[in-house]
Amino acid sequence: MAELQKLKSVQDVFEVVSDMTLMTYNEKQLLVSVKGVSPDYLHSMGIDSLLIDGNATLQYSEGPAAVMGAIAAGNIQLNLHSPEQLKVYYPKRLLKNLADPSKAFNIDYVIPAGVFASYTEYDEKYVFVPLDFARSIMNYENEVTSIELKLKNPKDYAKIRTSIEKVLGENYILKDKYQQEESLYKTMKSEKLMVFVILAFILVVAGFNMIGTLSMLIIEKKDDLSVLYAMGARKSLVRKIFLVQGGFISLLGGLAGLLIGLLVCFLQMKFHIVGLGDGSSGYLINYYPVQIEWLDFAFVLLTILIISLITSYIPVRYMKNIVVDKK
Repeated sequence: MAELQKLKSVQDVFEVVSDMTLMTYNEKQLLVSVKGVSPDYLHSMGIDSLLIDGNATLQYSEGPAAVMGAIAAGNIQLNLHSPEQLKVYYPKRLLKNLADPSKAFNIDYVIPAGVFASYTEYDEKYVFVPLDFARSIMNYENEVTSIELKLKNPKDYAKIRTSIEKVLGENYILKDKYQQEESLYKTMKSEKLMVFVILAFILVVAGFNMIGTLSMLIIEKKDDLSVLYAMGARKSLVRKIFLVQGGFISLLGGLAGLLIGLLVCFLQMKFHIVGLGDGSSGYLINYYPVQIEWLDFAFVLLTILIISLITSYIPVRYMKNIVVDKK
């Protein structure tokens, strides 16, 4: 812990004891992940800023307290103004004889202190409790199930990862936030890919307009083509002319569309034109978030160029069926 804290990019180091438990409240049951943390964890990780009811505290004078997600609290109909406490059950890890099921669980009580809403799966999954409480009910002494690091600048993770691995050795698994929620981010990437594929199909459909436009242009320019042929131009040159023209039409249209898209994104980032409510809707932010990824712009432009070249080549390739050959 001390060695990790010495790393320049590390702001905070937290011990964590976490596992699934059974909670009961007013005869309602809930399977939830109890996360034992230190008192300053809630503030350092910004949980206190997500609070929608109660207090962001893990300790009262009467005993240990808990802060739980909004969905979990709703599932058991939690009332913070009631004297009723949360009853926590956890299987005895060190018990080998299960002949008496009534003695197979550690049972303890915790005072519900607050409810947070992050509008993520955390609202249904986690209940934060004091570290000592989690250790006690899970039969731990000084052990932890994980160590969480908060970096001063998350962008430095790639640089500091090697230093962290040197401190930890080979007995620990190091995961960033994307690896911890791998299934969620894979789903988001899949959705993004499907949107791109759908838009690519739309571009393919729009490409038929290019085929029609170039075909009509070739028909209109029959007389001019005859003059070019008479001057000694080859069919390959004429085809290149129309191919380049089709490419220019698509390129200009694509660039214009990208510039408009970039302008819309910039206006949204700067002035928050598309909102999500007046602040009382419960969202973490009251405007639709936008981030400009230049690699996405490059992929879109490349897709436009490929589709435009293919659709331009089709009418040009079969020019001999449209124009009169040179006499």
